[in-house]
Amino acid sequence: MKMNRKLRVLTFVLCMALMLALGLTGCGDSGSGGDGGGGGANGDTYTFKIVNLAAEQDPLNVSYRHLEEQLEEKSDGRIQVEIYANKAISNSDEEQAEMIRSDMAQMTTCPSYIMAAMNSELKQFYIFDIPYLFRTAEDIYAYGDSEMGMAMREELLAKTGNIKAYGPFGIGWVKIMSNKANVDDPATAFKGQKIRTTSSEFYMGVASALGGTPTPISYGEAYTALQQKTVDGIMTATSLLQSDRFYEVQSSMACIDPYQITHYPIISNSWYESLPDDLKSVFDECMEEYIGYVRDLEEQAEADAIKFIEEQNVNVARYDEAKMQVLIDLCKPMWDSKADLVGGRAVIDEAAAFLEEFRAQ
Repeated sequence: MKMNRKLRVLTFVLCMALMLALGLTGCGDSGSGGDGGGGGANGDTYTFKIVNLAAEQDPLNVSYRHLEEQLEEKSDGRIQVEIYANKAISNSDEEQAEMIRSDMAQMTTCPSYIMAAMNSELKQFYIFDIPYLFRTAEDIYAYGDSEMGMAMREELLAKTGNIKAYGPFGIGWVKIMSNKANVDDPATAFKGQKIRTTSSEFYMGVASALGGTPTPISYGEAYTALQQKTVDGIMTATSLLQSDRFYEVQSSMACIDPYQITHYPIISNSWYESLPDDLKSVFDECMEEYIGYVRDLEEQAEADAIKFIEEQNVNVARYDEAKMQVLIDLCKPMWDSKADLVGGRAVIDEAAAFLEEFRAQ
């Protein structure tokens, strides 16, 4: 019999507590006091644990090391940062979010859809998966930093009890790699193709709208499925197409770009509230600088990944406005069919109106 969700989460939290008690907390930290990272009564030192799944060289970890340097320097060493990368103490985005909620760690970055799944009243975080609503990184930043975006973050803290979010950034636009398609014509490129997707209704919906057959396969099995021609193509972020070497078994890449994988930096609010006021100011200043840094870094990583894939003799199709409009028209019905997933069509229309005004400025 499968454990229910609450029991799985409780088991995970208890395991993480044991792991951290056995030596993953900072040694010689006069201020931690065994309280999950917060400072002691005098606020001497505050341990700040960052967890993530990415490899050391990934832009996420490059940006975390930058944040570590800034926090330790500007706090005069009163905030001590520990980074646990490459699945060192976590195995999924869901686990990492629960670690932040329980203050087993103090920071990670998390895809917006993970927050949406944490509570039925947080479904507006699915807005970033509505195809062709956000057309540029600047669209995402503007919406995420707007009054609507701030309200979403406040709701996240209220509904989770301990997850405080800062402004979002993207980790790559979604592409389709294929071995069959003449990707230069988006109207016909994917018809009849079996396209590996996640189990997300938005991913499967886009693949279907483009004429393909969405085929959910676990990510760890995707490369072999393409190699063995179990599926004809794969739909995922550009950075993953590069880092996991899908270009070795695929001959073309279509820059369909329906949405970016949008991440939020999330931190333990109880840890934040344990800081004295002067360190709160330092922390907020460093986080603001970090968000600008990681946004620039990830945008450059996207451009570099496309260039690298093209250099591997992959036919990369970059679509002009006319061809992008073909893709938009094919996927636009999802704004109605998937509206309930984000809280209703009014949520989408409000975002679209905001973006139209923003682009006109």
